[in-house]
Amino acid sequence: MDVNKAYELATGLRGLAEFIGDNAPLLPDNLDVEVSSWLWSWNNTESTPKEEIAAVIRAALGNEDCTITKEYSDYAFRLALEFSPQVTYKVKTQRDEVCTATVVGTEEYEVPITVGHETKTRDIVEWSCDPLLDRLVDEKSAG
Repeated sequence: MDVNKAYELATGLRGLAEFIGDNAPLLPDNLDVEVSSWLWSWNNTESTPKEEIAAVIRAALGNEDCTITKEYSDYAFRLALEFSPQVTYKVKTQRDEVCTATVVGTEEYEVPITVGHETKTRDIVEWSCDPLLDRLVDEKSAG
């Protein structure tokens, strides 16, 4: 990250923290702060999303105030650094940027149509993810 952008972001977050502290009685109880980065392979010129996520994990390893979790869906990968139950930084990318999909079979399923149903086929996919990310998160958890 550009140092000037980092400074502006930190200044804005300190301003938000001060606003919350000064106005707590006026704010809703369900206030949460989530900061996020979306990483796309076509935006990056010097590193891949996997390399950038590994760098974020390495940075988090030295921070005792955060816990690291990984979240997966069919198409997305999210790394979450939780600094408190209400403050989280998430780094997000497409799952195939950090994991490899392998088609291990197919299955048939029914889709309702106007009259009756139609049978379609879809792939059964298993994902294998980079063990480096697992090792780094495990190091933090054991820590």
